[in-house]
Amino acid sequence: MNFRKILALTVSVIVLLSCMVFNVSAATATISFSNGAPKVGEAVTVTLTVQGTEAMYGTDFNVSYNPNVLRFDGGDSANGGAGNIKVASGVSGSTKQTYTLKFTAIAAGSSPVSASGGAFYEVNDDTISGSATINVSDVTKSDNANLSALRVSAGTISPRFSQNVTEYTINVKKSITECKVYGTTADPNATISITGSATLKIGENKRVLTVTAPSGAQKSYTLTIIRSSEDDPEENSSSEATVPSTLETVIDGNSYVVLSDIADVTIPKGFSPTKRLYNNEEISVATDEKGVYELFYLKQSGSNEAYPYTYDEDKNAFTRVLIINQLGNSYIVAEITDDFIIPNGYTKKSFKIDDMKLDGYISDNADFEDMYYIYCYVGGDFATYRYDAVEKVLQRSPEFKLVQKDSTEQTGSKIEIFNRFAMLSTNAKTIVVCLCVAFLGMIALLVLIIIKLVKRNTFEDYDADEDFDDFDTVTFDDDFKIETDEDNTEE
Repeated sequence: MNFRKILALTVSVIVLLSCMVFNVSAATATISFSNGAPKVGEAVTVTLTVQGTEAMYGTDFNVSYNPNVLRFDGGDSANGGAGNIKVASGVSGSTKQTYTLKFTAIAAGSSPVSASGGAFYEVNDDTISGSATINVSDVTKSDNANLSALRVSAGTISPRFSQNVTEYTINVKKSITECKVYGTTADPNATISITGSATLKIGENKRVLTVTAPSGAQKSYTLTIIRSSEDDPEENSSSEATVPSTLETVIDGNSYVVLSDIADVTIPKGFSPTKRLYNNEEISVATDEKGVYELFYLKQSGSNEAYPYTYDEDKNAFTRVLIINQLGNSYIVAEITDDFIIPNGYTKKSFKIDDMKLDGYISDNADFEDMYYIYCYVGGDFATYRYDAVEKVLQRSPEFKLVQKDSTEQTGSKIEIFNRFAMLSTNAKTIVVCLCVAFLGMIALLVLIIIKLVKRNTFEDYDADEDFDDFDTVTFDDDFKIETDEDNTEE
């Protein structure tokens, strides 16, 4: 290979690498909001500025958002909705282009707003990328996003906890390899999410507790856990790890204690205290005579009120139980499982009893809009009940009938007909029965008429006298051959 070919090949490689270097550059998309924390119903303007690395002649990119929180109302060179907007326009040689998008906040929650696509230059193209998050709150709901308590499984929090202080430091020894974080919300309907690993590395470890109020408002508490790189001293120090009790648990980010003694707790009628093991500790639980329910009683940290829970040992999870006490009976609200068929004319709807949210069913008849149909366990049996949300009264509901699915295949049409008939009024049921009887009577009459006609036609076609006369005139000779009347006459 001569020198000129080598030079040409080298130049080609350099040009190719240069093109690759230029193509990895990216345009930036800066996203800002006219109101970073709007309330439900308020308008929000999103300003999106694309900054290219050189003069642009066009842009084409998508903007994504949470359609459950924001509604897209329109914008510059934009169209779309349902969570995705297409923005495309010419730029005419400018290095920067700004777009305005109009939204309305429709529900409390968080919505990331992200842009991704391309910016086009005369020679090369760039990718567009940018993201920002907006939080929408609901003024009709509590915006209390404070913690009322904060503790850790190892070390000591510094400074001392205050709901208005959001930055804390915890120092632990080298031998401490795990530090769990527990928080209690000031508003019982608020929720907590925790980021960061409980497993500690040497040096700084970040844990962030984010409290979300019922309105959607959020507040974050940051914990910096510093694990020492030096070997532990021989003597015990005041900062030695505190081991949490085996009766402590965390539910939805809140710390609870499982009661070992329920002597001071009022348990439901028909239940009695029994002993069982939980985390290798003997505790008392309440069980009914048939053994259908086993109730644990838990207290939230800082509270004196104990509430009943069921415990899933396989999932190591507690579920709150709602008990309605009325007229000396205790009604445990149970879940309607998929083993049952809900009758027609009823729609699932959430509601509250004693500040506890649960699912029930309401009638499509507007006259019964305050009635919620639920499934309860009382006196060892399950039954359907109607809860009057105005009078706060629970009643048996024979009109809301659940049909249990058979293990064998059963036609849905038969179940459907049964459900529809059960929902009819007394007069309507009477009319349906009369129509069925009349229909069966008409069928029976029609069958009798057909039988009569068939018999009549049969007898008309058959002449018995004629047949027997012909039989009498037949004679046989010695060889059993038939002889006619003419043969007999000749003889």
